Amino acid sequence: MKYPQIDLSEKSFPTIDEFGIVNIGYYQGELTKDGRPFRVDAWELDGVLTYTYYISNIGMEKITDDELHSWLEKEGLYIRTDNPFYVKKELITDSSNYEFLVLNVYMGNENSIFVRSDLKLLQYNDQNDN
Repeated sequence: MKYPQIDLSEKSFPTIDEFGIVNIGYYQGELTKDGRPFRVDAWELDGVLTYTYYISNIGMEKITDDELHSWLEKEGLYIRTDNPFYVKKELITDSSNYEFLVLNVYMGNENSIFVRSDLKLLQYNDQNDN
């Protein structure tokens, strides 16, 4: 295994959680550049649609934010609009002890679209679908 897939087996995805987060759907695929698997979870809170991207951090320790966003945009994971681009980046360790880069990309709200995506989201089948 060159790059791991995020292990979210300990996370549940109820339609609406105790914080009011509405879980919309997810997508899993591989990046064409290096075959690295990725996962996207789409969710909404307080009228803001957010996509959370999980990507293995192996070999990406020195990538700049601009390089990362350019790469993911070329891969078709999202398309920036002329509106401001809001993203929160962090590193996490999953249940299998692998380190992942996590990007929370604010897609838009009822007034504006910040970022578009053509990913075909899948619906969560039940509360434990991951």
